[in-house]
Amino acid sequence: MECGIDEWGTGVKTEIAFTAVDYRTVFEAHLKCLCEFREATKKHELLDKICTKLYNVGRYVLTPYVFARRI
Repeated sequence: MECGIDEWGTGVKTEIAFTAVDYRTVFEAHLKCLCEFREATKKHELLDKICTKLYNVGRYVLTPYVFARRI
């Protein structure tokens, strides 16, 4: 995600290579936030519910796109 945002940072897409060296600290910071959020909301299993919803909606939305690109 962060790399995609960086590519559009100026309003015009520029190719930016996604490398572990450049984005590792960003990934680790996001992961830490997710772990803290999971812990803070574990009583309601909120993160699991959000992940399931994203998976189901994303799968539904992306399926036509994936099939269209195969043609």
